Amino acid sequence: MTEQVDFQNKPKGQGNAWENSKKTASNHPDYTGKIELPKTLMKELVDQIKQGHDEVELRIAIWNRKDKKGNPLMYLSVDTPLKRAEKEVPAPRKAIPDSEVPF
Repeated sequence: MTEQVDFQNKPKGQGNAWENSKKTASNHPDYTGKIELPKTLMKELVDQIKQGHDEVELRIAIWNRKDKKGNPLMYLSVDTPLKRAEKEVPAPRKAIPDSEVPF
């Protein structure tokens, strides 16, 4: 049986990034901004490190939006990826000999 995930209450970090108006060289970032991580997400990340993981994978989602002044920005959401539940593999079916097929 797979566990239901409550996406509404899954801990997520959120933030925004705007076009970098101070970019003067090609090695400067195109966008800058910030992301705030809630305590619940930080705890989840720390727990993974305590379990022996050398690194923690995060999932990011990005939407193009406009701020109150109409300037383009990127809205960012960060969370941990969902763990895929192992699927139960059905037992292979026995082959029916042609002589037993009714047609």
